[in-house]
Amino acid sequence: MATYQLFCLDQSNHITARYDFDADDDGAAIAFAKSRFPESACEIWELGRRVALLPAQQTA
Repeated sequence: MATYQLFCLDQSNHITARYDFDADDDGAAIAFAKSRFPESACEIWELGRRVALLPAQQTA
């Protein structure tokens, strides 16, 4: 298990919130971010490695 940092971003890519959480792997960390923060663009980091940049999901 690893500790990840999730940064929520506004439309100008400024950090609006940070969350630290544990996940089994990168896939689980990405799934967590998508399920908890679908309306926000997010960056996920593990130590000094950027795991993913997730765009905000479009709502219908």
